[in-house]
Amino acid sequence: MATRAQLVDAAKDLNTVLDLSPPIDVKAGVDDLKEKIKEAAELLRDSDEIALATRAAIDAITGKVDSTDGDEASDDDGETKVKAEKPAKVTKTEKPVKVTKVAKEKPAKPVKTDGKKRRYADSDVITLKVSENPKQNGSAAHGRFALYTDGMTCAQFISAGGLRGDLSWDYGHGFIDVTSAA
Repeated sequence: MATRAQLVDAAKDLNTVLDLSPPIDVKAGVDDLKEKIKEAAELLRDSDEIALATRAAIDAITGKVDSTDGDEASDDDGETKVKAEKPAKVTKTEKPVKVTKVAKEKPAKPVKTDGKKRRYADSDVITLKVSENPKQNGSAAHGRFALYTDGMTCAQFISAGGLRGDLSWDYGHGFIDVTSAA
């Protein structure tokens, strides 16, 4: 961070190089000096030659790290000057992106049938239409749904511990397809 003396020297240099009217008040407080130097730095052109100390003060105010950019030259007093380079504009950082959880894909519910109960023959073949078990984890229905395998018959499902009501419910909600084994 630049000291008050460094800020005053930078303000004097900018007043001379830019021929500011009105000039930066070197008797102003540190915060006012910083603000005025920052405003004056935006007026610098590449052809303006400012002291290295002025460049360092501008870089300290604007948050720029590298102060050695630009062409150096010496003037009559032996003071090293540097060609002005406009400081990088300090921009507000973007707000952090809010990360939201992506919900698991739920199976699409098919259009309800005519409401009549469907009777399943023991030889009817079951085909799974969902990749994940849609039942609440830990529930009895979750355990029974896990009994399904593609290509099994209704009789195999019932003998494994499934219920006929599960067949109707799961078919009606689009979780399984039941076709006759003609």
